[in-house]
Amino acid sequence: QAEDGIRDVERSRGLGDVYKRQAYALAEALFGVGGAVISGSDVSLVYDGLIEINETERYKQILSKATTLSFLTAMISLPISGLIALHNIYTPLLIISISFGFKAVMFLFVYEPERKKAESINGATVKSIKLLIHSKFLISIFIATFSLSVFGRAVFWSYQPKLFALNISTFEIGLIFATMNLIAALSSTIMGKVKQKFELLAVYAFLVIETISYLVIWKLHSLLILTAIYALQITRGGRAPIISQMIQRKLSSDLRATFTSFISAITNLAFFIYSLLLNFYNVTIDTTVFSAMIGATLLLPFFFILNNFKLNNNELNYTLQVLK
Repeated sequence: QAEDGIRDVERSRGLGDVYKRQAYALAEALFGVGGAVISGSDVSLVYDGLIEINETERYKQILSKATTLSFLTAMISLPISGLIALHNIYTPLLIISISFGFKAVMFLFVYEPERKKAESINGATVKSIKLLIHSKFLISIFIATFSLSVFGRAVFWSYQPKLFALNISTFEIGLIFATMNLIAALSSTIMGKVKQKFELLAVYAFLVIETISYLVIWKLHSLLILTAIYALQITRGGRAPIISQMIQRKLSSDLRATFTSFISAITNLAFFIYSLLLNFYNVTIDTTVFSAMIGATLLLPFFFILNNFKLNNNELNYTLQVLK
């Protein structure tokens, strides 16, 4: 990103510069696979544990607190890792790798609640696909997740080059990224308290904010893009607690982990392919943001149409009957 940012904005290729190196592409692919597996297992363990004590409505608040803590940790660790990188740029990566190793060991001692387990991974995957096809609600949530994850990640890579083009110093950009995490943390905390009847409206708002912010970042070449960048942190921090709660509420225990991992795997694969296409066509930063804006704009009406129906409270039971 730093190498890309010091070039002239017209010559900058954003994701193309990053994915030009095969090491970055391989790392992104491996990170995507790991993230897909973890994203299903961790949240399903939490939700099934809450089912045992009949407190599933606390799930959103718990995930909100965890997400908030992760953003605050990132805000603090950013300047520290920057100082370490001044001495050796690879040391922060080594520290992160060690921390993942510690987490892997810790998970060996995590309590696993009683729950209905899937007969096989393949069977659970097939059921998850069928469930997604038969549920308008889950399709709409998939569209929202796809838009916020794939296009949001692509635009995230544009922040630093766009800010460099405005002659903002590296130190100031570091402060901006720190405050980005602070806003995301505040958003996560607030969204954890949103009532169930407003959850769908919140996702609507996220998608609208996303689309408008992409337009601002693409069209403007002034400090006003900071308003759009900060607005996107509202969706970045708030989407996980709400969307995850909505998904967990609709699934049985034998499908929660597989379904969530399946959605995560698709979005990670889509982002990987999207970034390779940007690299292949050698696009500029502005073109990257423009393509994300178009994609998000096209998906927005589908989300609205799919949710313009009264949801049946017994939709899950009906769908599972169809699967049988």
